[in-house]
This record gives sequence, structure tokens and C-alpha cells, in this order.
Amino acid sequence: GLLGKLAADPNTVKVTSATITKTNVQVEIEKVYDAIPDAIVDESDLIFVVSNNVAKKYKQSQIGNYITGSAPGDKELDYLGIPMVTLNYLPANTMLVYKVSNFALGTGLQADFNNVSVVDMDDTDLSSNIRTRIVFSIGVEYNNAAEVVLYK
Repeated sequence: GLLGKLAADPNTVKVTSATITKTNVQVEIEKVYDAIPDAIVDESDLIFVVSNNVAKKYKQSQIGNYITGSAPGDKELDYLGIPMVTLNYLPANTMLVYKVSNFALGTGLQADFNNVSVVDMDDTDLSSNIRTRIVFSIGVEYNNAAEVVLYK
């Protein structure tokens, strides 16, 4: 998949990973932040993407930063103003930083999103069911590996 491709690409900025805990998560995120190339650190579409366990430990570590008596609740995460998004399917202890414009969604054909078949089964077996079939191919690629930071 995409993580394997990024890990194998010699131009991807790689940060040595550790097991994330609530005591080390801010240090580990700072290591990732420090690895962001200076040319993109201030780009408006820069984003942190983290696994569930990183987001959970980051939230737990932040609770000590709030003033006693305030109810922090669930907040949108960020690090120094860079939005942080949780992706449920990322392996534990994984973080990525990249410009959204550096990634592209591709399909096999121009009509991939239009290849949808719908059949009303009521005409055939009176079941009042509708069957659908969608056939498409899709992939995600990146343009510049040197602008992707991988912590895995």
C-alpha cells in the first residue's frame, strides 16, 4: 500500500519511531515536526495524519496543560497550528506530515465514477429489493516524496 511505498522511497523524510505513550507523545510529535522541510512548514495545506493510539495519547498528554476547573472535552487536534487528523486504519505508532496538494487521487478510466448498475428486483421476483453494482479502480499517489515525513 501507500505506507509501504513511502517507506521504500529513499526520498521520503523518515523519523525513527518508538512506542507512543502519554509521557513521550509530545516529544515524538516534536521529532516529526522538526523533520518537516523548511520549504513546506508554513504551507496552508500542511497536515498531520496520525494513528488512533497517537491521537488518544496526545489528548491524554494535553489534559495536564489545561487550567484546573476547565473542562477540556474533545477538541480538534493540531500541533503548532497544523491540523492533526486521525485515520483509523493506520497501524499503531504511525504519523505522517504532508501537503494535501502533494497527493492525488487517480482512477483507471474517465467514467469510473459513472459505472453504476441498478436493478429493481421487484420486476423479477417481487422482493421489493434493489441491487446495485459499482465497478471502479482507484489509487492514491504522491508527487514529491521529499515533502512527506513518515514516522513508522
